[in-house]
Amino acid sequence: MLGEAAAIGGGGALLGLAVHAALGTAIARLLQVRTGVLLELPGWDWALLWAPAAMLAFCLLAGLWPAWRACTTPVAENLNPLS
Repeated sequence: MLGEAAAIGGGGALLGLAVHAALGTAIARLLQVRTGVLLELPGWDWALLWAPAAMLAFCLLAGLWPAWRACTTPVAENLNPLS
Protein backbone atom coordinates (compact mmCIF):
# COMPACT_ATOMS: atom_id res chain seq x y z
CA MET A 1 0.00 0.00 0.00
CA LEU A 2 2.85 2.37 0.71
CA GLY A 3 4.31 1.56 -2.69
CA GLU A 4 1.01 2.47 -4.32
CA ALA A 5 0.85 5.72 -2.34
CA ALA A 6 4.43 6.53 -3.38
CA ALA A 7 3.66 5.75 -7.03
CA ILE A 8 0.60 8.01 -7.00
CA GLY A 9 2.54 10.81 -5.29
CA GLY A 10 5.55 10.48 -7.58
CA GLY A 11 3.38 10.35 -10.68
CA GLY A 12 1.47 13.42 -9.53
CA ALA A 13 4.70 15.27 -8.84
CA LEU A 14 6.13 14.44 -12.27
CA LEU A 15 2.88 15.34 -13.99
CA GLY A 16 2.78 18.62 -12.09
CA LEU A 17 6.31 19.50 -13.18
CA ALA A 18 5.46 18.65 -16.79
CA VAL A 19 2.32 20.81 -16.74
CA HIS A 20 4.29 23.64 -15.12
CA ALA A 21 6.93 23.51 -17.86
CA ALA A 22 4.40 23.22 -20.69
CA LEU A 23 2.20 26.08 -19.48
CA GLY A 24 5.19 28.30 -18.75
CA THR A 25 6.61 27.75 -22.22
CA ALA A 26 3.25 28.25 -23.94
CA ILE A 27 2.50 31.46 -22.04
CA ALA A 28 5.99 32.83 -22.69
CA ARG A 29 5.66 32.19 -26.44
CA LEU A 30 2.16 33.67 -26.56
CA LEU A 31 3.31 36.77 -24.70
CA GLN A 32 6.26 37.20 -27.06
CA VAL A 33 4.11 36.83 -30.19
CA ARG A 34 1.36 39.18 -29.03
CA THR A 35 3.35 41.89 -27.27
CA GLY A 36 6.95 41.38 -28.28
CA VAL A 37 8.01 41.00 -24.65
CA LEU A 38 10.43 38.15 -24.08
CA LEU A 39 9.66 36.32 -20.84
CA GLU A 40 12.62 34.32 -19.63
CA LEU A 41 11.62 31.20 -17.81
CA PRO A 42 13.50 30.57 -14.58
CA GLY A 43 15.94 27.72 -14.68
CA TRP A 44 16.58 26.00 -11.39
CA ASP A 45 14.63 26.81 -8.27
CA TRP A 46 14.56 25.01 -4.94
CA ALA A 47 10.76 24.75 -5.18
CA LEU A 48 11.28 22.28 -8.05
CA LEU A 49 12.94 19.99 -5.51
CA TRP A 50 11.05 20.45 -2.26
CA ALA A 51 7.50 20.65 -3.68
CA PRO A 52 7.57 17.17 -5.29
CA ALA A 53 9.40 15.80 -2.25
CA ALA A 54 6.72 17.24 0.04
CA MET A 55 3.98 15.78 -2.16
CA LEU A 56 5.61 12.36 -2.00
CA ALA A 57 6.00 12.63 1.78
CA PHE A 58 2.35 13.60 2.24
CA CYS A 59 1.22 10.70 0.05
CA LEU A 60 3.32 8.27 2.07
CA LEU A 61 1.94 9.73 5.28
CA ALA A 62 -1.60 9.32 3.97
CA GLY A 63 -0.86 5.69 3.07
CA LEU A 64 0.38 4.75 6.53
CA TRP A 65 -3.07 4.30 8.12
CA PRO A 66 -4.53 2.00 5.42
CA ALA A 67 -1.30 0.00 5.31
CA TRP A 68 -1.30 -0.46 9.09
CA ARG A 69 -4.99 -1.46 9.07
CA ALA A 70 -4.35 -3.98 6.28
CA CYS A 71 -1.45 -5.55 8.17
CA THR A 72 -3.34 -5.84 11.46
CA THR A 73 -6.65 -7.13 10.08
CA PRO A 74 -7.12 -10.84 10.77
CA VAL A 75 -8.03 -12.37 7.43
CA ALA A 76 -9.64 -15.57 8.79
CA GLU A 77 -12.12 -13.65 10.96
CA ASN A 78 -13.30 -11.54 8.03
CA LEU A 79 -13.87 -14.56 5.78
CA ASN A 80 -16.51 -16.10 8.06
CA PRO A 81 -20.14 -15.33 7.16
CA LEU A 82 -21.93 -13.07 9.60
CA SER A 83 -25.50 -14.33 9.05
